Amino acid sequence: MLIRSVLLLSGLMFISNGQAQTAAGKTLVTRGAVSAISSSGADTRKLKRRSPIYSSDVVSTGANAKAQLRMTDGGMIALKENSELLISDYKFSDDNGRGSVVMELVKGGLRSVTGSIKAESGDYKLKTPVGSIGIRGTHYEVEIVGGTIWVAVWDGAVDLDITSGDQSGSTLSLGQNEGYSYASIDPQGKVTTFIEPLKHLKPA
Repeated sequence: MLIRSVLLLSGLMFISNGQAQTAAGKTLVTRGAVSAISSSGADTRKLKRRSPIYSSDVVSTGANAKAQLRMTDGGMIALKENSELLISDYKFSDDNGRGSVVMELVKGGLRSVTGSIKAESGDYKLKTPVGSIGIRGTHYEVEIVGGTIWVAVWDGAVDLDITSGDQSGSTLSLGQNEGYSYASIDPQGKVTTFIEPLKHLKPA
């Protein structure tokens, strides 16, 4: 009985420590089918209000579903319907206010208000099928529609390092102090900039 108790306690401590090390945030709002799949693919969790989110989770929303996530650095992410977001790495230290973020928008769209982690204070990257976005601002939106990436910057600025097509290796900067705040990048890397956002990209 004593050995069983010790093993159980050790297991609980391991789980607790593992969650503490990999915690990326928690859900604030969920509507419809919202789930998280662990990195191994062995664990699928239905998410509801205040459910924890961990690094290496894939957070998914179904049709007519949505989710709002509060991250450990205070950032907010709103996932649109039919979206998948891989949280590859999300680390933040309260001690020095620094951290690192690597996420990948696999499909669908998101709107984000960043927290303490930005390009100036840490390392923040959002990967997309056409390139990796670095954040210099606080409020941006990305959506994948038919293989084309649509980007809108509502506050601050972003830098998209393009990795596909003829524009591969170039950087597209949008937002404050840049020529445009809205753009699309198709699967071949062709960039089209806009003075006004299109209908599906409008500020809330």
